[in-house]
Amino acid sequence: MPTTLGILIVVLAEMVLIPYVLWMAAVPFLYAAYRGVYFAILRYEVSQYQIKYYRGVFNYKTDFLEMYRIKDFAVERPLHLRIFGIMHLTLATSDNSHPILRMEGIPRSNIPDVIRQLVERARKDKRVYEVD
Repeated sequence: MPTTLGILIVVLAEMVLIPYVLWMAAVPFLYAAYRGVYFAILRYEVSQYQIKYYRGVFNYKTDFLEMYRIKDFAVERPLHLRIFGIMHLTLATSDNSHPILRMEGIPRSNIPDVIRQLVERARKDKRVYEVD
């Protein structure tokens, strides 16, 4: 009798435990899928006077950043990004809505130099000077 009761308890525990284990395995998978879709939709357009920033999976949003508002930038390329040939570009700006704009998942390129040149040209054309 104790053996039958023990087997019954183990079977019931497995019946109750397996859905929780499957759910715990599904959560990281769903998060990874969401991030994959997010990065597939994420888009940046760099023009002469502004950066357009499109993002969102469920709530799609477009933001604009004027080039002359960019103050500084930093490039991040840790090992896991270098493996895939991408980088993150962080822009420090004087914009109220986006004081820090982090451009994620950009293919490795000379885009920081291009942005720096466009910022200098936009400031010159608009006659904007930075005063600290």
